[in-house]
Amino acid sequence: MTHEILQDADKKFKSSVDFLKSELATLRSSHTSPALVEDVMVQAYDGNYPLKEMAAISVPEPNTILIQPWDHTIIPNIQNAILQSESGLTPNVDGNSLRINVPALSQERRQELIKRVNTKAEEARIAVRNIRQDKMKAFEEMADVGKISEDERDRCKKQVQTEVDSINEQIDEIRESKIKALQEI
Repeated sequence: MTHEILQDADKKFKSSVDFLKSELATLRSSHTSPALVEDVMVQAYDGNYPLKEMAAISVPEPNTILIQPWDHTIIPNIQNAILQSESGLTPNVDGNSLRINVPALSQERRQELIKRVNTKAEEARIAVRNIRQDKMKAFEEMADVGKISEDERDRCKKQVQTEVDSINEQIDEIRESKIKALQEI
């Protein structure tokens, strides 16, 4: 029983880190990346779809994103979706594709993005703390009803805390890496 709880905790901790990575990938840094627009939701065909499912997205030049839709009739939909997204990017129609010239970040914008990175990292730490709290409570309840011994409970709690410390280090490394990328000119 404790083994399943520990496995579930491990899975949820890793999920929190993966979610943080995906969230930070959408934040702009000094490097242009398809991740800036690939998850923008585009309204087409009586539904909403992520841009990456509707077009090929590439970076042909350091500050340019090229979007080549598979169906050229949805170009206006894609353009509108990017304009309405939080990316702050402006796509230009170029024949059967869209080009986005990504301007260099201003110092003010860099500071804004650094604050968002710190906020996202703190949200990930809070998620990890909540997972830890749930698992610790589960071990306490199991010990209270006699399903596990107090020694087993303490061992499991220590194992969860060790994993939490490791995950928090990973979160800090990811945060520092993104901040470093944001500060590059």
